[in-house]
Amino acid sequence: MSAAATKPAKRVVPTEAYDNEVCCPWCESDNTRLVSPYGPSVAEMMFKCLDCAQSFGWMKWEHRLPEA
Repeated sequence: MSAAATKPAKRVVPTEAYDNEVCCPWCESDNTRLVSPYGPSVAEMMFKCLDCAQSFGWMKWEHRLPEA
């Protein structure tokens, strides 16, 4: 059996699953959208607040990720 056959499949979460899930650190609104699943580092996701128009990074390990 090849090594690829023994690896578990990666779970892919659609980016829409993060919309309205992460609160803005500037205005505390949850009216946010995921802009990029990767920020300055692989561990950070980039969001934009639709209320105050600020962009912000969110560390993936800060909170539990949304379920697929």
